Parts: sequence; C-alpha cells; structure tokens
Amino acid sequence: MNPRASGCAALLAALALNIGGCGSDGEGTAQRAPTTAPASPTSVFYASCGDAERAGTPTIRKGEPGYREGLDLDGDGIACAVATAQAMPIPATAPTLPELGQKQTTALGDATVYAVRFPVTAQDETATAIRTAGMQFAVADIKVCSNGTVDSDGYTFDYSDFTLVASDDTAFSFWNVQVGARSPNLTDTLSSLNLMRAGSCRRGWLTFEVPPKTKLKAVEYTSSGGVPLVWAAS
Repeated sequence: MNPRASGCAALLAALALNIGGCGSDGEGTAQRAPTTAPASPTSVFYASCGDAERAGTPTIRKGEPGYREGLDLDGDGIACAVATAQAMPIPATAPTLPELGQKQTTALGDATVYAVRFPVTAQDETATAIRTAGMQFAVADIKVCSNGTVDSDGYTFDYSDFTLVASDDTAFSFWNVQVGARSPNLTDTLSSLNLMRAGSCRRGWLTFEVPPKTKLKAVEYTSSGGVPLVWAAS
C-alpha cells in the first residue's frame, strides 16, 4: 500500500473514533469545570433583624441572601434598615411646689406657710372700712424662726418679703402694716424681727388684697440676696 494512503487511512480512523465518542454513552466527552450557582435570596433565612445582625448582616438589600419582605417593614428594598428615630417632644410639666405646712430653710432660718384663705371677711371693722373698693382679703398663716443671721439689709425675716402669687404670676404684697384681716397679725409680731435672737419664732396671719375670683397659685418668700422659697397656695 502506498505509505501516504496508509497514513491518511489512519487519520480518518482516529477522527471516526473521536466522533463516535460523542454518543449518548458519554465516553470520551470532554470534562467541563463545574460552575457555582449564585446563592438564592431564599437560601438564607433570618427569623428577625436581630438574627441578621448577629450574623454580621445588619442590613440586607433586595436580592441579597436573607432578604425577605417580612424584614423590610417600610418596603424600601432594604431589610432591617436602621431608621433614625425622630425625638418625640416631651411635654413641659410644671414643677411640683412644696405643700402648705412644709418647713423650708433659708440662710436666715426656717419658714413655714401653714394655710392660705381666700376670700375672707375681716375680723374687725377697721380693716373692712379701709379695704380698697372692689378688692377682697386673702390671708396666709406663716411661721418664721430666726437663726440669728441678718440679710444685706440688716433684717432677719421681714413681712415685706412675703408675696401671694396668682396663677397668671401676678404678685400681691402684704396689705397693711397696722391692720390685718385675721389675728394675730404677722406684721405686729415681725416688727422687731430685725433684732430677733437665734432660735426665736413668730407666727401670725399676713393679709393681702386680691381681686375677686383670682386663682391663687403660691406664697413666695424672698429675702434680700437670698434664694426664694415657694409654697403651693392650695
């Protein structure tokens, strides 16, 4: 046989063998490198955003493993998104005032307001006669005890440092030095308190003139250069 023809025959036989290897039996089929399918979003399940955070995925975008609508509460495509909470305004509340009968201490000593009465009828005719037309009397039962210290004006306790305060913050000063609507009149007992010994106490009613139907809020005491004391009027 011609050597060239013999070589061609061998080549054709080899080609036929390779072609036959592509049959259904799979013999001789070229091996392909395996491919890894992308993780499905449903292949990871987080029961809660806490579970997702502990797994290192505090937020999960739609299409990422572990995303599900149950964790995307606002529907923005990001599960477990950390929303910036808006601070809720805190309603302002009025401070609680010390109650009547509560003793309070200043640099000058102790003071206590026991009661506030409004309106009251004067116990003597003189007070009624000199009362301002259209006004009514209010009285406060007050006790003060000096520790012997005086303020910058040289006084211990002074009746002029007490005021009656309405709900609209209108302040009413004591009414009259010589006459009061109730006895004993505190202005009488306080007249010598600038020389009061340490440990000495005085108690009496301090009278104020107040418009009718005024809603009273507090009794205040403020000495010269001192810290104010306040009692609820009711």
